[in-house]
Amino acid sequence: MSGYWRDEDFQLHLVAFLCKDRNFLRDTAHLLEPDDFKPKPGEPSEIWLVASKALEFYEKYRQPISGMLRTEILDHCRKTHASDKAKNRLMLLVDEIKSNHKMVAVDALAEKVIEYKKDRLRRSTIQEILELQERGRLTDEKWTELCYGAIKEFGQLDYKTSNFFEELDDRTIRRIKTDNSKQRPYFLIDPLDDIIRGPGRGHLAIWMAYLGMGKSMALVWMALAYVLQGFNVLYITLEDPREEVEDRFDAAITHLPSRRLSMLPRKIKRRFKLFMRLVHSRMKIVDGTEGGMTVPHMEDIWERERNRGFTADAVIVDYDDEIVATKKQTERRFELADIYRDLRKFAARRQIFLWTAAQTTRKTEKMRVISSGQTAEDISKARKVRLAIGIGQGDWGEHSRYLYIAKNNFGRQFIGRNIIGNFSHGLLYDREATIEAQRADHEQKKKERVEGDDSDT
Repeated sequence: MSGYWRDEDFQLHLVAFLCKDRNFLRDTAHLLEPDDFKPKPGEPSEIWLVASKALEFYEKYRQPISGMLRTEILDHCRKTHASDKAKNRLMLLVDEIKSNHKMVAVDALAEKVIEYKKDRLRRSTIQEILELQERGRLTDEKWTELCYGAIKEFGQLDYKTSNFFEELDDRTIRRIKTDNSKQRPYFLIDPLDDIIRGPGRGHLAIWMAYLGMGKSMALVWMALAYVLQGFNVLYITLEDPREEVEDRFDAAITHLPSRRLSMLPRKIKRRFKLFMRLVHSRMKIVDGTEGGMTVPHMEDIWERERNRGFTADAVIVDYDDEIVATKKQTERRFELADIYRDLRKFAARRQIFLWTAAQTTRKTEKMRVISSGQTAEDISKARKVRLAIGIGQGDWGEHSRYLYIAKNNFGRQFIGRNIIGNFSHGLLYDREATIEAQRADHEQKKKERVEGDDSDT
């Protein structure tokens, strides 16, 4: 049997991925079972226990155990009356798994898992064939069954099914246990969060707006919103240079105008430190402004970063018009149709939150409601996404924007809300200014109703 399987460092790498990486779990969890980690007599059993919990959790909830690992292990210690020494050893392992230094070389690790399971399956199948042959019970049907079973375990015939009508209780428990904010993160834009939920993993979403109305600011806002909620973000800029994008993020984080960033280095550093206290995730910016960026290229970048230990939960692409189609078409709209199909497949295959932005036509420059039929080049873009939000001119003055839900597969659509932005600071949404504008709008409407009642009398 493969000797590397019992190597402690290898098992730590493997268990870290089982606890944290949903793509790794999707590809390998069906091959693994807790007893694959069972120690020999006298060896420590902590890795076996954690691997068992990780596999059981994924089987039940279809999510990595991740942030629930400590809770599950503590609960196990309580139920089994584990000694302080055993509990401390388990907590040390949990802390080591939660660090990122084990999250590297995922493809190589997956290959090792498959190699190990193939080796075990080959040995057990050969052993069973020999035993049946010795007893004179190896029929043609049994020979075919054993060989076919060994082949399909690692071939294209392998798939997982569920008995839908018998597993309602399992689905109910999964929904209760799942943290909804992790499945559908918030926009951190109160008027928007009040009416809809954000897109889920595996879904493609877009912001739509005319030139200069806030597309890039909306994408920056979503990146920071995901980071603040504990997700890793890969931000791909295709139009603006990396330096400009970095300034945009610094301005949004520190609430300082972009033009003053070079004048206030100490204030920037102080405010940046305050922001970092809230952040338990990471963000990387990819400069794709040199051109030639296709969706397969983006996925390759995502995969390379994952193999280096950075698994992006969200990919944000600024913006769609700069994406190059993998196949040249006679018209740009046909290329965009292919691009959006590729983006949708990328999101689904990697189970990520994927956002981009689309520019609208000239006639939308001063419009309040931006609908899905007003995107430039290809009006069918919105049909290929799960959520489309238009950014139009708001009702509360120059710095106001109207966010209109043009399409939503998760809930309400064809409704909108006004917000106030702070565009000199790179902020799509200024919470304090929006609350003040809402209050003033409410008072104005109340006054108009009273005056209307007086005129009727």
